Amino acid sequence: MWYASDNTTFQQYGWRYGDEKWDYQEEWKNLNGHAGVGCYSWGEGTVTYAMFVDLKNTVNFYWKDTNNNMTATDDHPINEWTNCKQDAHLNTVLTHH
Repeated sequence: MWYASDNTTFQQYGWRYGDEKWDYQEEWKNLNGHAGVGCYSWGEGTVTYAMFVDLKNTVNFYWKDTNNNMTATDDHPINEWTNCKQDAHLNTVLTHH
């Protein structure tokens, strides 16, 4: 869950089945708090996506792979939000597993 705590900052919290409370995860700065957040994951995969609008009104796509059984690489970190480059094609962003 994300919410705008001010005009340029989002707070991120997470909850999983069986948890007793929402846990603070991260603060996202220098984003347009009025634009909201888009997020999704699907299927049995371990990759989650989030989209934010920055202060220049450009949509930024982020992905995060939570598969702790994989070895992280420079191109594919694990448990770390990664901003897809502005010149990435949407198809590349959505299939980056």
